[in-house]
Amino acid sequence: MLRKKEIQDFLQEFEDKFIPTKIDPSKIEILGYGEISTVMSFKEEELKHLAFKRLPIFTDEKEACDYAQIHIEYNKLLGKLNIEVPESEVYCVKGHGDRIVNYFSQQRQHENSIGNKIIHIHSKEESLILFNLLLDKMKKLWYHNLNNPDLQLGLDSQISNWAVKNYHEDIKITEDTELLFIDTSTPFIRKKGEEQMNPLLFLESAPKPMRPVLRKFFLQDIELNPPRRIALLGTNIVFYVENSYNYNF
Repeated sequence: MLRKKEIQDFLQEFEDKFIPTKIDPSKIEILGYGEISTVMSFKEEELKHLAFKRLPIFTDEKEACDYAQIHIEYNKLLGKLNIEVPESEVYCVKGHGDRIVNYFSQQRQHENSIGNKIIHIHSKEESLILFNLLLDKMKKLWYHNLNNPDLQLGLDSQISNWAVKNYHEDIKITEDTELLFIDTSTPFIRKKGEEQMNPLLFLESAPKPMRPVLRKFFLQDIELNPPRRIALLGTNIVFYVENSYNYNF
């Protein structure tokens, strides 16, 4: 198993040569894209069990390190609420130009363990159990926020951000199924009304002429949605599961 320093050196060497439009599939497997990030796995034997999210939005090392510390704190706070997250590490490397890049690593999950895959592979009944399990996890966060106004937490709770723990092909989704929240690289923490994560960082990936527009209309406020609004969204998810399960999208 590689030590953290060896992985850090590997990622720095990779970043030095990385060109987003020229990805070599013999060395990298792209697992997904976000608005500002890429999730990938390396095919080196010592690393292929890990997934890495690349976040190239930082202008200096302090900014990147501060973000990493918030990420670590966020993971610990979620764990205290019994919202389990995969063990993770953060690696800070020098990007192209004056850019600093953070790589967030975690144990790679079975491709069919992710929530949005579950609802297509498993039965409607199991999919509805999964949805109830998600709501139960989110309720823990809601109750925490109600009782701790000076320490509020947010969660990007879309179904694709959850995985079934210890997934295998013959698994059945039951009330005892354990879940992992896997998208922890956006740490939503609000202390005494102040966001700990700087939302303006996420404008760094947008073209410069668009940033004032995005700042005005999309980043005026980070809203932690109340339970009723999420539950209404959940109703739509259930409707989707019930009415589209037999279709191949």
